[in-house]
Amino acid sequence: MTEWNKAWENPINKSLPATYEWYYNTQAVFQRGGSRWTSWNAAFAPMLLAHQNPEGWWLGIGQAPGEEQIYSTSLCLLALQVYYRILPTFQQRTLCAPKVTFDDDVIITIL
Repeated sequence: MTEWNKAWENPINKSLPATYEWYYNTQAVFQRGGSRWTSWNAAFAPMLLAHQNPEGWWLGIGQAPGEEQIYSTSLCLLALQVYYRILPTFQQRTLCAPKVTFDDDVIITIL
């Protein structure tokens, strides 16, 4: 039995699909980094890709096509992209000043 099957047959939280847990686990392990991220990603990404439908979507065991399929596909895609798009929660975004300024410019600060 694969990890994919185990997760759908015995989810930790019965009200949420396995993909929800996997997405947040992936974010947390990525932000921690190091060997845990390396081993997680080496096992997790191939498992997800092995269960992707040839048309590009994911559907968990017992899920119905439609909204559940869209939800699971979205979470799987986000989990596979954490290293491309996620700013660690403990890191602040660097703000850059405008390259050209004028005396009558209005400066807007977004908090």
